[in-house]
Amino acid sequence: MIAFLDGWWLWVVFGIILVILELLTGDFLLLGLGLGTISVGALEKYYNFDFKTDLILWMVFSIAYFVFWKKFINGKVEGAKVSRHNAAIGEVGVITKDIIGLKPGKIEFELPVMGAKVWLAVSNKDIPKGKKAKIVDIKGQYLEVEPVE
Repeated sequence: MIAFLDGWWLWVVFGIILVILELLTGDFLLLGLGLGTISVGALEKYYNFDFKTDLILWMVFSIAYFVFWKKFINGKVEGAKVSRHNAAIGEVGVITKDIIGLKPGKIEFELPVMGAKVWLAVSNKDIPKGKKAKIVDIKGQYLEVEPVE
């Protein structure tokens, strides 16, 4: 049973799944993990490492891909900024749960903003459900929004 779980093909399949999931999220976190996993699978095909070594190689490859992405690619590809909240300022979405007083509501965007389509939102003004609003600031786990006229 352990030999079945330690196959090179399992690493490659898991890596491909991570890369496919990355296509759905768009935040580039799973890309490094997926490429690291595929790299371990490719090495495992030719060198039969034990599972502990596989995990260490996976960590090393994943970190290397993250560093490579951050240093050489991030910022050079349009829309490829990892967790840069300044890029989200000004994005417009639709309020899906009323924002009233100090009680947060919800806002939904057509495309993911910082990895999610739906966010908790607060505002200095009451904004009813169905109204458009834009991001003016990010306060922890909340987006501060204002209505779009």
